[in-house]
Amino acid sequence: MRCENSKRFCNLCHFAKDIRCYESEIQEFRNGVKEAVFFTHPLVPEHLVYENMHNTIVRFDRNCTAMHEYTSDYPPYSNHTYTVQCIPCTSGNEVCAIQYGLSRKESVLKLYSV
Repeated sequence: MRCENSKRFCNLCHFAKDIRCYESEIQEFRNGVKEAVFFTHPLVPEHLVYENMHNTIVRFDRNCTAMHEYTSDYPPYSNHTYTVQCIPCTSGNEVCAIQYGLSRKESVLKLYSV
């Protein structure tokens, strides 16, 4: 979604100091928010939890090469392996991610970034 204080896109969990998306809402939280923790909350709809665990992770690069599968030691994801798909892109990661996201029907878009 578009950030109210910027021309950039963000989500509720974004904490970049220079963007401050949804700053007023985040300041009211008793605990910080991270995407992985959000998906473990019992009130999150099951279809979103499923997509989070099964959607392919995408990355963007000028020269795509074979990518290993992604695993994590972080508790919500420790028992799962994700496929990483590289999509050729010459416009820069942010532009490519926005274009890709706008063309998808999924509710959960997983982007690879390190």
